[in-house]
Amino acid sequence: MSYISVLTSDQVANLGTSDIRILTTAQIQELNTAQVPYLSSAFIASMSTAQIVALDLVDFAVLTSAQVSSITSSQLKALSTGQTQALGAAAIPGLTTAQVLNLSTAQVAALSSAQVAALEAQDASTLTTAQLMVLNSAQLGALGTEDIATLSSAKISSFATASLPGLGSAHIVA
Repeated sequence: MSYISVLTSDQVANLGTSDIRILTTAQIQELNTAQVPYLSSAFIASMSTAQIVALDLVDFAVLTSAQVSSITSSQLKALSTGQTQALGAAAIPGLTTAQVLNLSTAQVAALSSAQVAALEAQDASTLTTAQLMVLNSAQLGALGTEDIATLSSAKISSFATASLPGLGSAHIVA
């Protein structure tokens, strides 16, 4: 039996990058939602892809924006659509433009409207035409007018016809 689940928040916060190497994916799964927010960004960045995907969906929901910004490209690509969708809207602004660019179209399609709305304007402008094409009507409507204003005409042309009803009059003016 592992004792990971009984670690205090201070003990979790003090886990170092060298500690991650000895933790199994089963031990990572033992982390609970009270512990996960205390994992350092360096710890998150040092996790293997197998370890990051071992986190439960409820653990992804409590990641902070600082923790999300430390997720590496290979870790991000390994996340399931469910894990991407589980990220809390408050953590989405932690995504860097490079991370947004590395989201698969399936991961983008899985984002909730609240998550899309939480994207920062510079991140929204980073979305590729392929990523924009998979946005549904609610997701497209969740983009702010400042987000739409940063998009090139080629990117705007990539919106799926079925998604266009999501745009309001304020979006059209933008």
